[in-house]
Amino acid sequence: MSCDMLHCNMQLDIRLGLEDVLAALWHARRSDDIARLAHVSYSEVQRWASAAHAAGVAARARAVLADCPYQSREDFMFAVDRLIAEVEQAHVQLADDERRVVTAKRRSSSETPQTSPTIAL
Repeated sequence: MSCDMLHCNMQLDIRLGLEDVLAALWHARRSDDIARLAHVSYSEVQRWASAAHAAGVAARARAVLADCPYQSREDFMFAVDRLIAEVEQAHVQLADDERRVVTAKRRSSSETPQTSPTIAL
């Protein structure tokens, strides 16, 4: 397995992990499940951020619980909503990065002569 293939697989794992975290956050937010939001915001987001080397996201996930107690439920939900927005932005960034890599690979493969037929995936 080439390093390039390994890198692609790691990026895919990071993106899929992020999508799982986002789904859990969105579900807990829709359900108004504060305990689940606290758990996912603190544990799951930090775990993903560590794997993705996203120190800023990990720090803000820790701050969601470190800043307790909040003055009100709304203050806590506001902090969680800000974290969700940041995690969503990380997802957009990952998708953009993947598109750039795929586009660069297509350009480089179209410039080099093909000796064997390729299968489009």
